[in-house]
Amino acid sequence: MDPSLRTGPENTVLYHQALSSEFADYALYMPNDGDLLIVATKNGKVPEPSDKIFNIPATAAELKKIELKNIQDILVRNVGNKDVIHPLFLLSDIRANSDYYPVVENLAVKARFKKDIINEFKDLMTYKAPVMPILGNKTISYTHLSKTDKSFGVTQQAVLADDIKQFYRQTLSEQLTNQYYQVESVGLVRSLKTIKHQQNYDEITYAWLPALHSFAEKTTPYVAPGDLDFIWNDIRATEGYSSFPDVIHNWVDLYQAVTNRDFPVIKEKASILLKTERDPLQRKYLAVVGIISLMHEKNYDEVLKVFEKIQSRGDILFDFLEATAQYHIKK
Repeated sequence: MDPSLRTGPENTVLYHQALSSEFADYALYMPNDGDLLIVATKNGKVPEPSDKIFNIPATAAELKKIELKNIQDILVRNVGNKDVIHPLFLLSDIRANSDYYPVVENLAVKARFKKDIINEFKDLMTYKAPVMPILGNKTISYTHLSKTDKSFGVTQQAVLADDIKQFYRQTLSEQLTNQYYQVESVGLVRSLKTIKHQQNYDEITYAWLPALHSFAEKTTPYVAPGDLDFIWNDIRATEGYSSFPDVIHNWVDLYQAVTNRDFPVIKEKASILLKTERDPLQRKYLAVVGIISLMHEKNYDEVLKVFEKIQSRGDILFDFLEATAQYHIKK
């Protein structure tokens, strides 16, 4: 990528304005934590990458040099296509670039000097709820990512999610293994499995529930529907689970529903939990997944009513979801 295209948020909007007027569709990829790759077409939709490119020895060898060893290493870098990303750019009021006011050139120098990174995209891609995959209608299970790729933080997070999943599966097996697991994976899974030894209300609610939240944050954005069902089933198989506090049942049900894209259950459980949840981070999560469930129903008017009730200005995720609802109403 040309260094002049290393972007700050201002530049990205300007490139988008040019793309939208000249191309029917585009897709954005983050090759690493600091750059943005744009693939555009004048006609139709930008096609999904094909794994056939890895059948070409010369191409596969070149891609391997930058840690792209299979199609998942490419797909994990996808931010979204025009249908998903367009509302994000509508949030900006920066004027369009022209020969009379060369904003792109002026801001490129500023961006290189400050080493700006488009953190908004990474925030959206790694948020605890899989917002971008759901809006983009994508169900990808990242099970074969390059474990040596250190250039892209999202890849490392997705590798960790798979590692956590595999270690939990190993704890359910009686067979010994020499498989190495990350320290964080071992810690998260062991914390989650302490539920097998807890019966006290305070221990379950104030000690185990935070472990459940941490587990969900590290896994749910990077798994496909059904990938974690064996874990939810193991939690529910805990002796005495039926007598556990309702808040535990509701959170487990909600996280499974989010993972499996079960939108009616998401809407129901998020509404119930919002009535008593006091933690600001968890309240945000409940609001986000509730809004996503409304969007799945294409109930965009109701989404805007939600935003009339909550103070969300300045939060990139809430602003993006509100802009998405407005975009579809006007579409």
